[in-house]
Amino acid sequence: MELLRALALPFQFTSLLFSAVVTTLLAFVASVTPGLLPPRILGLHLLLSWLNKYAFALLDHAANGHAEAPVASVELLGPFGDLRAWVHPTLAAGLAAVCLFWLPGYGLAIACIALLLWPASVTGLAISHEVRDALDPRSLWRSISGLGRAYGLAVLGLLVIGMLGWGLWLSGLPSVLRYFILALAWFTLHALIGGLIFERRHVLGFEPARSPERTQARVDAERDRRRQQMIDRVFAACRARNAAEARRELQDWFAPLDDIDHALDRREVLARAESWGDAWAAGLVSRELPVRTDTPGAAGGSARP
Repeated sequence: MELLRALALPFQFTSLLFSAVVTTLLAFVASVTPGLLPPRILGLHLLLSWLNKYAFALLDHAANGHAEAPVASVELLGPFGDLRAWVHPTLAAGLAAVCLFWLPGYGLAIACIALLLWPASVTGLAISHEVRDALDPRSLWRSISGLGRAYGLAVLGLLVIGMLGWGLWLSGLPSVLRYFILALAWFTLHALIGGLIFERRHVLGFEPARSPERTQARVDAERDRRRQQMIDRVFAACRARNAAEARRELQDWFAPLDDIDHALDRREVLARAESWGDAWAAGLVSRELPVRTDTPGAAGGSARP
C-alpha cells in the first residue's frame, strides 16, 4: 500500500498541472527557436532542470511518507536550486565524452553499466544529499544491498521508460503530448525509487519524516505526558490527604486502558509513588490502584515482548 501511495503522487492534480505547464513550454521553445541556438539551448536546459528538480522533490516526498505531491516552489524553479538534479546529467555528459573520445569501442557496455547503477546512484544521493554518494562504490553497494530484490523494480522501470521514449519518438503524436507522457513516466520512476526507500528504510538506515514508527513515537510521547499529569494530580491529592480525589484520578485513568497498557501504567505509578518518600501516599496508591487478574504482567512479568 505504501508503494502504491508513492506511485500515485505524480498523478495528483499538483503534479499533473506542473507537468502540463512545463512540457507545454518545452514544446513551445523547441518549436519556435530552431534557428536560435543559444536561446534554444538555454530554454531547454532550464525547463529540463525544472523537470529533474521536481522529480527529486517527488522522490523525497515518497521516501518521507508524504501522501500529497509537492508544490513547485521558487527554489525549485530557480536556475540552480537542488544540486542533485544536476549530478546525473553532468555524469551522462562526461560518460558520453569518454565514450566518444577515449573509449569509442566500449560505449554500449559503459552505457549498460551506467543504466544498471543509476537507481543505486539516485538512491544514495536521495538518502544522504551528498553528491559524492552518486559515485561512491560503498554508497552504491549499500543502496543495491539495502533495496534487495526490489532493486530490480527500479531497473525495470528505467528500461520501461527507455522503451516508452523510443516508442514515442517513432509515434506521430504531437510533441507536447510526447513530452507530457515522458515527464509523467520520469516522475513515476523517481516516485517508485522513493517508495522503495520508504519500504526498505530500516535496512537502508533511512529515517523518514513520516512513518508508522514516528507516528507511534508521537502517540507514546503524548500518552506519557498525560500519564505524568495524572500522577502529578494524584501526588497533589495525596499531599492534601484527599484520598477520594486520588482514588477518582486513578480510576478515571485506568478504566479505559487495555490489559497491556494497564499493566505498564500500574507498574509506573507504583514506582513513582514509592519514590515520593511518603508512606501514607504510597500505601494509598497501592490500595486504590485497579487490579486486573487476567492482565499480562500484572504479577510483575513483562507485558510486552
